[in-house]
Order: sequence, then C-alpha cells, then structure tokens
Amino acid sequence: MGIPKRKLLTVDENLVGVELRIPQIEFRLQISDPAIIMMGICGVSGIGKTTLAQVLYNYISQQFEGSCFLNDVRGNSAKYGLAYLQEAIISDIAGDSTKVVNENQGIPILIRKLQGKRVLLILDNVDKLEQLEYLAGECNWFGLGSRIVITSLCKDVLASHGVKNVYDVPKLDNYEAIQLLSSMVTVGPVPGYYYGVWKRVVDCSNGLPLALKYIGSDLLEKMKAVDCYLSETSVDELEIALERYEGVCDGGEIQSLHKVIYFSLNECEKRIFLDIACFFIGEPLSYVEEILSACGFDPKYSISRLIDRSLLSVTPSGNLMMHDNIKDMAMKIVEQESPLHPGKRSRLWYPQDVIHVLNENEVRTIFTDFMCFFFRF
Repeated sequence: MGIPKRKLLTVDENLVGVELRIPQIEFRLQISDPAIIMMGICGVSGIGKTTLAQVLYNYISQQFEGSCFLNDVRGNSAKYGLAYLQEAIISDIAGDSTKVVNENQGIPILIRKLQGKRVLLILDNVDKLEQLEYLAGECNWFGLGSRIVITSLCKDVLASHGVKNVYDVPKLDNYEAIQLLSSMVTVGPVPGYYYGVWKRVVDCSNGLPLALKYIGSDLLEKMKAVDCYLSETSVDELEIALERYEGVCDGGEIQSLHKVIYFSLNECEKRIFLDIACFFIGEPLSYVEEILSACGFDPKYSISRLIDRSLLSVTPSGNLMMHDNIKDMAMKIVEQESPLHPGKRSRLWYPQDVIHVLNENEVRTIFTDFMCFFFRF
C-alpha cells in the first residue's frame, strides 16, 4: 500500500535564500538513515524559521507514512491546551479522531498510534520544555526513520530536551536582501536614483527577512502613492520615512518595528487589525468581512491596506494569515489596555480570562471557537 499524497502548506511566493538553506537542513536530517532523528531550527525573531520549516515540509513530507506540521505550538497550547495539540498530531498522522481528555492520558495514545509509523512531525514555535515532553517526549515514541523538527527561539529548551542537532538560520546577505526587495516591486524596475534608499533599507533590516519585508512594503506603498517613479523629488520623502525605522531597528527589537507600522494605521484599520489578530486568523476572508460588516465596519478597503503593509496575508484558498510576531504584538497591545483587569480590555480570547470576566459580569465581546456572543455594558 503506497504512501497517501499529502496536502502541501501555503508559503510566501517571494522566497529568497531557501534554495541554499533547505539542503543544509536536509543534510542534517539524513532522510535515508533508519535512525530516529530530532533536530531544531533556531534563530532570532523574523529570521524565517517557520517559513523554512513549511518549505521543508512541502519538500519531504511525501517520503513518510504520516506527517504533521503543528503550527504555533506556543500560542495554540496556551489557547487550547496540550491535549488539543496531541489530538491534532494523532488526527494528521494516523487519521484518527481519538479524543484526549488530558495531556497525561495523551502520551500513551500518541505512542500507540505513532510507534509503528515512519513519520515527519514539525513542531513550530516551541518555547517551553513541557511542550516537547508531551508532544515528542522520546525518540522511541516514533517508528524507525522518523524525523522530528522543532522551530524555536529558545536553544536552552531544545538542549534540555536533549536536542543537540540544531540548525542556526543565517541572516540574509546583501545580495539576498536586494533580491527580496526587488521581488516586491511589481510596477517595474527601480530607478537608479533609489539605490541609496534601497541600501539603507537593507542595512536597517539587519538581514531579517521580516523587517525587510515590512519596511520595503511601506516605502513601496509611498512610492506608488506619490507616483514617485516619475520623479527624483520623492527620494527625500522616502528617506524621512526611513529614519523612523532606523531609530527603532538600532535597538534590535522587531516588535518595535511592528508598532511603528501599527501606529501609522488609521483608527478603523487599527480596530480591524486587532480584531483579526485576536479572533480571525485562519478564517475565510469572506466570513471575516461578513462579521466585520455586521459590526458596522467597511472591511474590504481596510483589509487590503493591512495586506499592502504586510501585516496580513490571504492564502490561495482564501484564509487570513498573520505572522506570529505580528499577532503577538497585537495581543500585547490589547493586554496593555488593562494589564491587571481583563474585564477592562476591549477584546478577550483566552478561555480563563473569559470565565473570570463572566463571573464579574463585565464582558463586552467574546469569541469562542465558532460562535460569537456580544455583551454590552
């Protein structure tokens, strides 16, 4: 019986440097070796760990009896619990809808379902040891030839789990950065008098694809808005806009870069951005537009603006996606509205916060799974 054909993951079309990095990861994985291998993919925020893992999954998943790409383990374990993620692994790899009551009960079920299979399991954005202990505790949980790949900011977590095979994702070099910028220009070649601005963008991004993409998107939008392909006079305007990015990038905080972009939005765009980040990631665009329209918004233009600024994307199947770093930033903005009192925040998404606020009878808006309820003061 042949290995079933698996659905590929959606990845960004403008990928640069992947053709050099993926072979290096594959070399570390030694796909033909019958041993069971765990490896980590590490690097700073915005370096492209998740994208590399997605491309890797698309390249090699067909070589395994079962495969699972578990997206954003950190966020989803906090929101749904580890038992939910165990169920997702079992469903994807074994095609089984087994219900897991709690994560302790889930371990023997995982072992029973996976131990006889040669599987590919990718755990994306792991930040705690317990996540690995309950989702990929030991190599002998899996069949011979299995590969477990973990993306993480935290090398210490990987080391604590005994993962010594770690690939450190390198930053983009100058040539790759220029390639990525060039791939974003859809209205024609960039005139030579923009070279100085482009070089400053590359330097400011410090080799981080995510930073390069956001700064480039903002400047390209400004270029189109003032029709600056026809004149050199707008170069000064772009350099002024670039100065604010250089100020925050010097500190090395990509979250600060995100906030610069966020605070450049108008009030309607900010509200829609926060709503999507907190409640609608992964949902169909048409469904989200319908919900936001029912709330009194005109979402089509605002969503297109968020896409233009690289804060949001839409998959070929029509679902909304957002980088984990951006989603984290949005949630922190909401949490900072009232750090100690969830009931005074504009949005709630964690079940424990919802329960706490319901007990105090002071909730305004709650979204849970597939239903939404509106409570007004």
